[in-house]
Amino acid sequence: MNELTDEPNPRLKGTAVTVIDVYHSYARCSYQPAEIAHIYDIGLDDVHNSIAYYYAHAPELREIKYASHTVEDVKNHTQRRERLQKL
Repeated sequence: MNELTDEPNPRLKGTAVTVIDVYHSYARCSYQPAEIAHIYDIGLDDVHNSIAYYYAHAPELREIKYASHTVEDVKNHTQRRERLQKL
């Protein structure tokens, strides 16, 4: 299991995957935890810990999520979803 970085937008140490990425995939895109683990190449425990962290720190993370949402994020999400549909 990866630890989370101590940053305003926490991510899994040793990866570029943020808590917000995992939460968004779960809550907004309706991916199952196993699908998220596969997409981001992380452990299932990392998915569960990221989701739990998001809910424990939701007010702060919501502000980050909306402030940092970009067109590139949407493109990346679309590409990940297309890859998953091919599996």
